Amino acid sequence: MIGPEDWPHWRGIRLAALAGDPDAFGSTLAREQAYDEQRWRGFCHEPATLVLDGDEPVAMGSGFADEPGRLMVVAMWTRPERRGEGLGGRVLDAVTAWAVDQGLRPHLFAMLTNPDAERLYTRHGYVRTGLVEEHGGRLAAQLELPG
Repeated sequence: MIGPEDWPHWRGIRLAALAGDPDAFGSTLAREQAYDEQRWRGFCHEPATLVLDGDEPVAMGSGFADEPGRLMVVAMWTRPERRGEGLGGRVLDAVTAWAVDQGLRPHLFAMLTNPDAERLYTRHGYVRTGLVEEHGGRLAAQLELPG
């Protein structure tokens, strides 16, 4: 988990994610490049998680309580050159464990154009709910941790 002092790392990897995989997110690079330091610091609270290689962030993920008793997992991303090393799974497990410890049921949306992400989520116990919504002009399937 990270704190507000980690905002430069969070900003750097988030902007890299939006630049490198724009179709994976409901936001845009242009929108988030305009955020000020205070806004970035606001993202850096539990359950925000980074994996660092030395001083370089290589994977990220977070979540927020979007409705009573539930946590929306968001901002999941791993640098392309580090995919396949289990880093995304480590981040997802950390965010999921935090949610469960808080008594929250985690759920998320996976863009239909990103089957690799959905495979990651299903490997870690998430299942499709049947709900498909539009996020940022693209369709995404909802998955949740049963329970």
